[in-house]
Amino acid sequence: MLPKTVAHLVIFILLLNGGDTLHLQGTWETGSFFLFLTKFGFQKTELSNKNDTQGYIFGNITSAKDGTWVVTPPPPARRLVKREKGNDADLLTKKLSSTLKPSTVPIAKPSSIIISSSSTSSSKNSATLSTKKPENLLNISQNSILSYSSTSPKPSSTKGESKRPSGGSSSTTTTTTKKTVPTTTEPIKVFPATLVVLDRGYFVDFYRNRNNPDRDEACRLMFEHISHVAYDSRCYKDGTERFLKRIPCPRGELCADDKSNTSYVVKDHQFTYAISDPNQPKFWYISLVACYRDPVTCEWKHSGNAISVDYDIWLVNGNPYTKNQNPLEYQFSFDRQDTVEIYVVFFICYLVLFPLQVHAVLRQRHIVPRLFTGSVVLELLAVLANVIHVLQFTSNGVGHPSLAAFGDIMDIAARAVFMLILLVLAKGWAVTRTELTSKLFIFTIWTLYGVVHILLYVWKETEVDVIFDIDEYQTWPGWLILVLRNIIMIWFLYELKDTMDHEHQPHKLNFFLHFAAASLVWFIYLPIIALIALQVTPLWRSKLILGITFSFDFLAFAVMSHLLWPTRSQQYFLLTAKDISLNDELDVFNHAPHVVNSRRSNLRQPGFFSSRGSDSLARNHFNGHENGLSGSANTYDDYKDNTPLIIT
Repeated sequence: MLPKTVAHLVIFILLLNGGDTLHLQGTWETGSFFLFLTKFGFQKTELSNKNDTQGYIFGNITSAKDGTWVVTPPPPARRLVKREKGNDADLLTKKLSSTLKPSTVPIAKPSSIIISSSSTSSSKNSATLSTKKPENLLNISQNSILSYSSTSPKPSSTKGESKRPSGGSSSTTTTTTKKTVPTTTEPIKVFPATLVVLDRGYFVDFYRNRNNPDRDEACRLMFEHISHVAYDSRCYKDGTERFLKRIPCPRGELCADDKSNTSYVVKDHQFTYAISDPNQPKFWYISLVACYRDPVTCEWKHSGNAISVDYDIWLVNGNPYTKNQNPLEYQFSFDRQDTVEIYVVFFICYLVLFPLQVHAVLRQRHIVPRLFTGSVVLELLAVLANVIHVLQFTSNGVGHPSLAAFGDIMDIAARAVFMLILLVLAKGWAVTRTELTSKLFIFTIWTLYGVVHILLYVWKETEVDVIFDIDEYQTWPGWLILVLRNIIMIWFLYELKDTMDHEHQPHKLNFFLHFAAASLVWFIYLPIIALIALQVTPLWRSKLILGITFSFDFLAFAVMSHLLWPTRSQQYFLLTAKDISLNDELDVFNHAPHVVNSRRSNLRQPGFFSSRGSDSLARNHFNGHENGLSGSANTYDDYKDNTPLIIT
């Protein structure tokens, strides 16, 4: 049952969509309302070489069905103004009296006020206002019975507005972006969805409001902050950021928002974003949402048109027109740059270690070296799978996500097998004991660690929300595996101390000391790195963890290969190599703990070094192995000549 469950889990992991795929291709149904595409880290822009160091987003977004519709703005609303009784001069004087302060501006006599715009005469005895044109005082004409005025929508909420002075001829200076009131009556094409590219400062609120059940309200809240800075040719001409593009774009044409400036659009694509930040690298978030801006009221609303949108989008660091881009960085998000070098370097390291370990295991028949060789093979497969993925990624921005997931699983399996080797050696198996004790406990702990590690990987790939810039060790499965690793380390040290207390041979104690030091470093490095990573920006965190974990894992593998090398392992393993001679087998037997203790007690007895005592001891040892010896008549004599080696 358990192997079948593990197999299903592995298949599920292999089917996971690669989260770092940066050539985005697919189809989106607008009926699902919202689709988050990816998060991409753009590098810092060098002002001396801006075009080649800034980031670019370009691609095509089309639909087989034209989901657009045309809106014809209504004519300006007409309102009636009641005409009061009296002649025009009396009415004008009355309005002036209610508008201007008498103490500061004298009111002209009716005979001196020019009423008709065609009148050019003026009275010499007029008051102060008689020398000015009447329209400068009050916009009123002889045809003022009916006046036309256009109604503008209520302004949006000022929360999160851009702190810039508004343009235009407003009488008061404000810090909001001026909202342009559309006045044209020409038909306007409306697009049912919007492509949104935001940095984290705007994306947080935009993303959190996507789940509002009222779609119109969700659209309003999602774009509440963005609308005050995003440029719109009809509603917000003062906007300084071009975050938004109306989609889908007409087939064979540029997107509607890119037609005004075609010079910067990448060839054979419908839209282009050029992203520049001279201060620091930064994450940007790309999404599709079924919201549109009403061209009449400038309010955001939910589109009821259910269409399929096909997208093909590239995200790169560098100029797409330049042929000399760095292939190891061009297709990669900033937080994933330099990973190609990391994988290639450690692939070479394991490629050197693997044949050496195969050569060593062929000369041994111990189960421990075989387990260790299996761990090396798994790690080599893990690194090889990731190397193939990242090298392919450099050319197409996709790579092999399933192969990368396979490599991650092999890496987890290699670490789990390596941990099992550490646990059984700490128990003294094949070194001081021929039988492994506490098997159930060891394999339970080992299985629990492996399962939790795999669950952590699945959690990171499926459950960690993109809005949180965290790594796998900042989630509750991550903390659980770190705690479990520390518990296993404490138990490992306890068992190793108990084993060393029952061991008296110097060369075996020396092996355990080196083994303990290397194992302790391997156990403790991961919790330390997880704590350090909390203080590192997410743009550097993932490659820092990757580089350090690969370094410590390879160092641990190299030390273990050194300790288990055949010329050394024969000194402390109870099982010997295939080509070991009879004398070596007897020597290994005489280094067993009970023989060493007996020999030390005999050393204190007088006459122990006499030929008789030596012959007697040799015969006893020989008789214990008589059944396994050949019938050669010279065997005993050869062994007798080597008896001083037993007591040295």
